[in-house]
Amino acid sequence: MKKKLRKMFCVVLAVMLCMGTAAPVMAASGDQAIAIAKYKAYLKKNKGWYSMIDIDGNGIPELIIHNRTKMRNELYTYSPSAKRTVCLKYMGWGKDWMKPKYSRTLHTVLFPISDTGGYKCYAYRVSGTKAKLVLRTEYINGRHARLGSKYKKGYKVNGKRVSKATYSAKMATVAAGSRYPSKQSK
Repeated sequence: MKKKLRKMFCVVLAVMLCMGTAAPVMAASGDQAIAIAKYKAYLKKNKGWYSMIDIDGNGIPELIIHNRTKMRNELYTYSPSAKRTVCLKYMGWGKDWMKPKYSRTLHTVLFPISDTGGYKCYAYRVSGTKAKLVLRTEYINGRHARLGSKYKKGYKVNGKRVSKATYSAKMATVAAGSRYPSKQSK
């Protein structure tokens, strides 16, 4: 009697566990399909390099695009509660046509901006429908040093001058395993 009761309990427990985990997975995949459909509609109107990837691990992919139509880098996500896409961040890329980078392991997106005087990079950590600035770096190439000491060749992290080693170490903390968008919309 105890063996039959134990087997029945195990079967009921297994069924409950399967049912408990199946519902959220199906809901996430439904939201994922809606998000991808909305992103594809957006890509029909905007050309450039893009990736649809789940950066924050919540089951809903984000759209990272190097938008040649609008001449800016953009980051979008889909909000299931609002049932619409949300633009988390966008930035013009400056003089050089620099693509954004993303890191799934660190949940970050890097937006580069370059001009005649150097290169800036803004790192945002993605979580749901929010993107929080976690690091701002700058490389100053010294071309405009004649205009003052603030244009002297060097590196900055969050607005403060630092050594090249410190700059490189800080960049590594937000860019480990980062990639460029890999697909092209035409």
